[in-house]
Amino acid sequence: KSNAERTLNKTPSEGTYYTQLRSLPSNENTRQITVDLHRTITNCEEFKLAPDSGKNRLYNVLHAYSAVDPEVGYSQGMNFLAAMLLLNIPDEEDAFWCLVSIMMPSKGQSPKMLRGRHNWRRMFTPDMQGIQDDDIVKGTYLEAAPIVLDRILSETDGESILPAFSSLYFTIFISDLPYSVARRLFEAFLVIGERDFITRLLVKAVKDKAQVILKLPCFEVISYLRNVLVMEYVQERVSLKDALYCSKS
Repeated sequence: KSNAERTLNKTPSEGTYYTQLRSLPSNENTRQITVDLHRTITNCEEFKLAPDSGKNRLYNVLHAYSAVDPEVGYSQGMNFLAAMLLLNIPDEEDAFWCLVSIMMPSKGQSPKMLRGRHNWRRMFTPDMQGIQDDDIVKGTYLEAAPIVLDRILSETDGESILPAFSSLYFTIFISDLPYSVARRLFEAFLVIGERDFITRLLVKAVKDKAQVILKLPCFEVISYLRNVLVMEYVQERVSLKDALYCSKS
């Protein structure tokens, strides 16, 4: 076990533990985190601060998480999850523990209200366990709109729909949609939990917008699916509750 894992098992006070994690030396993970800071919600000046200033909360949280979970460390996509938490949670340490609860709730360190609802780290494990169940995902889309599925496959590699939707799963819509829409969907994810929520919502949106997708020029299909589809679908519902209710049917 790593030093971080041994420390976690001792269950010290969260404040002391988080401070220790932040103080760990730079490594391969922190170098990649530094590269991705400027790509994360680009209009947030705080996330552009120098990592070694101690004032970049996004860097601090991601550095700490990469130490807690050495198997995953840091992967692109996690930066958007941490950023969304930090933009809505003033306390940096609280945001860190919320990220822990989303990524690996089995550690028992997460807030009680979120514990056990998420296991998002499986999206970022080396074998990407959480997003390789492509037969199920493809089958779901096929049932919803088979003609649209054929169109999507024709614009990817012909075998998988994941190139069209992977970033929506990894970042829970945050990297591809306007902040106001992504925030509402992220809140719904925290309550409902798991990939199934994302898949159901996408299936409903694909079915609802099938004719639009089929009429798009080839070069616009992937961009529409990633950046416009869900935004239009949600905004055209009477409320987010209506969109989420529909996503369950």
